[in-house]
Amino acid sequence: MAAVIGALRVDLGLNSAEFEQGMNRAKGALGGLTKAFTALGGVALFAGVATGVGQASAAWRRCGSLRPSWTRL
Repeated sequence: MAAVIGALRVDLGLNSAEFEQGMNRAKGALGGLTKAFTALGGVALFAGVATGVGQASAAWRRCGSLRPSWTRL
């Protein structure tokens, strides 16, 4: 493809083999990044569930300690 910019003539070419190699490298890097984020999401999910279970357990224990006061109502 050629374009005229003022008096300057520019010819742009594309080496398709190098372009495809670059695209494949980019795909590989994005694939690795996707795996890393997936693993990170799994860890975050586990931490969230563990926190929720801990909070529910603590609430259940607090309810059990209130039982004697319920019998007086």
